[in-house]
Amino acid sequence: ALRTRNVFTASTLDQMPKHVSSGLLFGDAHAIPVPDLDRTDHLLLIGANPLESNGSLCTAPDFPGRLKALRRRGGTLTVIDPRRTRT
Repeated sequence: ALRTRNVFTASTLDQMPKHVSSGLLFGDAHAIPVPDLDRTDHLLLIGANPLESNGSLCTAPDFPGRLKALRRRGGTLTVIDPRRTRT
């Protein structure tokens, strides 16, 4: 209907940046690290809103509960995001 060869999916905004950064950092776009949320003492999130996405690619159940546990054990959470979110 639009007669364009361009494709848009949620991946262009949500997944591709993670694959590109993994490729640049680790040499493999599919080598996506999984953070050790239960043992970390500082979690840095850049451009993420895990309370809305339930952790997205962090692949951990009950992500909001894990963030609360991080704070309870004295850990810190830093969120760098250009827009104010619930996280």
